[in-house]
Amino acid sequence: MSNQSIKGRVQKALDDFESNQLSLAALRDCIELNGNALEAMPYNLVKDIEEIEYQLTQCQFADEEGCEFSVKRTISFIENWLSNVPN
Repeated sequence: MSNQSIKGRVQKALDDFESNQLSLAALRDCIELNGNALEAMPYNLVKDIEEIEYQLTQCQFADEEGCEFSVKRTISFIENWLSNVPN
């Protein structure tokens, strides 16, 4: 499967999350699963996948505990990362 197809899946998951059709946990799972399938990834982008998973987990726990954690900032980070993933 090409990186472009994988990027499309992640973008769809982001869109579904932003339209409240996908949970935060499901978004994290999608990025983890698809992020590991990407090919020819520079090291910094591979490390960013780990950071994204961490941030989404923190957002999930913050939501459950009623704490303040910026989901919007994390989504912005994901969108920026996705734009840098090679096709």
